[in-house]
Formats: sequence, structure tokens, C-alpha cells
Amino acid sequence: MFSATRRAKLFVKTVLESPKWLNILTRQQSSWMENLKSIIVGSNVPKVRQIGDPVLREVAQPVDPMTIHTAEFKKLLEVMIKTMREHQAVGIAAPQIGVGLQVFAMEHTREHMNRLKEMGFTLEDLRQKQMDIVPLKIFVNPELKITNSKMVAFREGCLSLEGFSGMVPRALEVEVRGLNENGEVVTWNASGWPARIVQHEVDHLRGNIYIDSMTYKSFMNNKWNDFVE
Repeated sequence: MFSATRRAKLFVKTVLESPKWLNILTRQQSSWMENLKSIIVGSNVPKVRQIGDPVLREVAQPVDPMTIHTAEFKKLLEVMIKTMREHQAVGIAAPQIGVGLQVFAMEHTREHMNRLKEMGFTLEDLRQKQMDIVPLKIFVNPELKITNSKMVAFREGCLSLEGFSGMVPRALEVEVRGLNENGEVVTWNASGWPARIVQHEVDHLRGNIYIDSMTYKSFMNNKWNDFVE
């Protein structure tokens, strides 16, 4: 078996070394760190970019694996995680804090589970939707493959569309492959709720938002009842 380092090198060679990507990476090396510094300097938790911001509609650039071990990239991950947790979210993609790189973080904690129960979800609901605890996961340059194309609709919200939600059909099971925070190649098979989170975040890296694939008439203000006299 190859070591984690060897697998990472093979991944870089087969996925990231095409002429098109090399050209992108060359431009990226001279710009993304400066862009990151301008966003996070003096701000532990930056504002989440909202729909209408062009960065949310751009296809995120691949990350040069050689930068994963830099202090700047580690700072990016730190800021992403802090922002996600500050907003009690289950996932966040780098473009949501203004950094157009192919990186996302996700987790589903016991606190998330408790809030779902407070919202009225029963243990059977959680079981059926495969809503369980998922420890923090980081994916860099993720590749997504659908492994079960059965579509399941469920209501989603988004930090970049604050206060609204819609019913979104997603594939039941997916496989995601990429690099982790240590630059190691990782593959994860997700089903149900975790698979939905993965697809939501990968959409962000492709310049898409859940409203692009939702059932349009399901779109709503989550506090609509506050406006009813």
C-alpha cells in the first residue's frame, strides 16, 4: 500500500497537473494569499458573503497542495471553522468568506442534534434521515461522485441566504475524494443528511446555491409567521 504522502503525490499528479490547472495554479499562487490577508486581518470571524456577491457565483480555483502547510492556509481553515461554529452551521465553503478556493468544512455535532430534537424531530426522524454526529471534516479540491442516484427532497438553508429556506432534491449517497487539512488524500462515503451537506458545499465551489435546484414554490422566509397579524 502507498503511504499517505505517496497517495497525495499521485492525487496531485493525476488531478492537478493538467496544463489548464497548472496555468490556474500559477496565477493563484500570486494572488490568493494577499486576498486572504485582506479578508481576515483584524477579523476573527468575518461576515458571511450574501447572495448577490459575485464571489458566490464564481467557480472556485483549485488549491496548490504545496500551500496547504503554509501559515496562511492554516489561518484560512481556522477562520472558516470559527465562522461555521459562530453561526451554528453544519458546513461552510471558502467562497462564503470571500476566498475563491476549493475548500469546505463540515461537521454535525451533538448540539446540532439537540436543536433538531427541540424543533420536533423524533429519534425515528433522525434515524430515517441518517442525521448522526459527524466529526469535523475538511476537504480541499474535492471530487464528488454520486453512488446512489435516488433523489430525496429536504428543506435547506444557507448562511449566504440568511433567513430563508427551500426544499432541495439531493442524491441519497455520494463519495467525496480530496485532500484533508494535512494534505493527505481522503475518501469518504456519505449517505442521507451528511451526503446532503457535502453536495450543498460542493455546489458553493461550483458557483451554485441551493436556490438553483430547489423546488421554487417551497422557498420561504423562515420567520414568515412573524408578519402575520
